[in-house]
Amino acid sequence: MKICVIGSGFTGMLAAASIKRNYPHYTVVMIASGKEMKLPGLGLSCPPGFIKWTADLLTIPADNNLLRDILTNTNSAAKTNMKWQNFQSAADNGFFSGFPVVPAADVLLDPGHTSLNLLPEYQLPGNDKYLLTDLWYELYLAGRRTLDDFDPDINQFYWYASQHRILPHYIYNEWTMPSLQINSWSFGEWLKTRFQSELDQVFDSTVTEIKKTDSGGIRSVVLDSGTEITADFYLDCSGFGRLLGRAFDLEYVNPHTDVYHDTTVVVGNGYTENVDQEMMPYTAGYGMDYGWTFAISMQNCKSFGYNFDSSFITTDQALEELNLLSNPHTRTVDPVIMKWDPGSYKTALNKNFALLGLASGFIDPFDANSVALQIRQIQTLIELFRSPANINNSTNVYNKRTSNFYHSVAERLEFHQSLAPRNTSEYWRRNHSIAQRRKLEDSVFAAMADPDHYTPARAAGTYKPYPMHLYLSESLYYGLDMSRRCRQSSTAMLQLADEYFQSFNRLNQHRAQLAPTQRQWYAEHGLNLDNSVTFRK
Repeated sequence: MKICVIGSGFTGMLAAASIKRNYPHYTVVMIASGKEMKLPGLGLSCPPGFIKWTADLLTIPADNNLLRDILTNTNSAAKTNMKWQNFQSAADNGFFSGFPVVPAADVLLDPGHTSLNLLPEYQLPGNDKYLLTDLWYELYLAGRRTLDDFDPDINQFYWYASQHRILPHYIYNEWTMPSLQINSWSFGEWLKTRFQSELDQVFDSTVTEIKKTDSGGIRSVVLDSGTEITADFYLDCSGFGRLLGRAFDLEYVNPHTDVYHDTTVVVGNGYTENVDQEMMPYTAGYGMDYGWTFAISMQNCKSFGYNFDSSFITTDQALEELNLLSNPHTRTVDPVIMKWDPGSYKTALNKNFALLGLASGFIDPFDANSVALQIRQIQTLIELFRSPANINNSTNVYNKRTSNFYHSVAERLEFHQSLAPRNTSEYWRRNHSIAQRRKLEDSVFAAMADPDHYTPARAAGTYKPYPMHLYLSESLYYGLDMSRRCRQSSTAMLQLADEYFQSFNRLNQHRAQLAPTQRQWYAEHGLNLDNSVTFRK
């Protein structure tokens, strides 16, 4: 089987290398146009398990050697959490949403404290179990815990993230490694260095013509050099260029939501002498007057991107507001404007070609979804390529997974932006009216009850983003009444829970104090931050 990958950026390189390493007997060729985005100030937040997923795709060990290689050669930085801030008001303290799967409440009865001997449905419960967080909320209703207690009581990484510390590298397994905050272009260049030589052929050229079959597939592509490439299957990794989607005039559908953003102002800032605090081992999301801003720390700079609805403000106004959060006096990368039409192609795999990543659509850079989608799409293609003759019969698998993913991103964004109490502009007041009209408070509780948002759905093949605990944590943060999820536990069970949460909080605070600082952690991986960071001009 011969596969032609169009585009040699992060998406194209990861797809081409993954397919070749999983199917070395296949012929994999790449068309590298050199037109991929090379924005040095654009940071991407990767989903939990990114190192593990990447290693699995590339069939290499997920170990400290891989992590060290990536850190050394891509300016990537460790990520242990996600923090949201300024969504209650313009200056609230925020909350960390990146905690692990919440176990069932009855894990408190485990005398071994590890849950290892309990049934799986208590360690990784479905929607039918009473959760530890529900028990916590009973204590809150009884006045025995406060909302400020929730994060440190539940999130095992709260103290690590808030104190800018990272788990010692020698206790990792492949799943507890930190995720990463990356620059996609730098990461793509690392992939080229490591894996491009394994591809069968790379054409430094651009596609000038697509020859189609009578049935609506691709017969061949013609390059500006005159070379004509014939393959069994084609992958469009051309990003916002969307070469094949445009060439075949595929139907592009907008998200089923009334809350969306269509523009980002991206800047890069250098660090000051206070780099140890400015470099955060988590991705931060800030509520803004007309949208939200991500703050992503990489080794060489800190990336900020203000995502907004251009029907409310201009890019100049957005940059002016962003400057209040991202000091222009430490700027090392000038502002870049990125615009998009929120939505996705209804058909992402058609006949003998597939659209990957940005080429298949884009809603919003929310919750590391773009990287997560690329990984999921490549995983799906690798599954389908096991039986090349059946790919046309399996198009629904790829299309359904891609479509469901974009739907989930739109839903999550609408919940997050409409249920937030912030009320600092007409943008937020519009969002609140949408929440009332669409009864989104009831919808977010329905999402928390949906079995497909729970871990067991992964094994069943029905799992859809996002994990239930993301909806739960922000619902608490936004002040929604969670009592509808609660039952009346016994006095003894509540006492046990109260002592458990207090102990959990204290123990993790002490554990974090024993963990290395960021500077120490990078030194453990052979890196001196002073040699890699970019300081202000």
